[in-house]
Amino acid sequence: MAIATTSQAITRGDISMYLSANDNGSGVLWGARLAAPLSALTITMVTDALRWGSQTGAQSAKYVREVTNYLIWLIGVYGQEAEVIAGGSGGGSVIPSGSAVSYPFIITSVDFDPDGVSYNNSKIVGTDLTIFINEFSQQWLEAPQYFIYTSTGIQIVIAGFDANTDTYTIMVQKLFPIP
Repeated sequence: MAIATTSQAITRGDISMYLSANDNGSGVLWGARLAAPLSALTITMVTDALRWGSQTGAQSAKYVREVTNYLIWLIGVYGQEAEVIAGGSGGGSVIPSGSAVSYPFIITSVDFDPDGVSYNNSKIVGTDLTIFINEFSQQWLEAPQYFIYTSTGIQIVIAGFDANTDTYTIMVQKLFPIP
């Protein structure tokens, strides 16, 4: 099963709101439905919150993924039907937020070890990465010229780099192999 992206979840949420409302409306004629009477409103609020958080950059990638997972869970069977309506195949999976890294993600100077050059994150160990240091260069930087991999994360090897004395915003991206 494919893992739903945030934009796919938003599309499914928009469609699921109508499916839930229609299901509740049918309950007036045919008896009570499985969905709670306010489920369409809840789906709409969570979908709008996810849209706002992801499109404005107001939330970190971790929290956007968590809200995406919550929306996928919330819409349940409506989400599967919505995926078919949207032109997909249905199904899907949820990424547990504690066990996966959602790329790209941002680190700042405060995320570095006291040495000012080491960023430790066991979840990125063994992953080919590229970094974009906003205050340093307007290009993606690769190992080993600009950083090296360590057993616990990465270490920046740029002359003069020190997260203790300067403020950095660094985007970390996974390198995907070219097929």
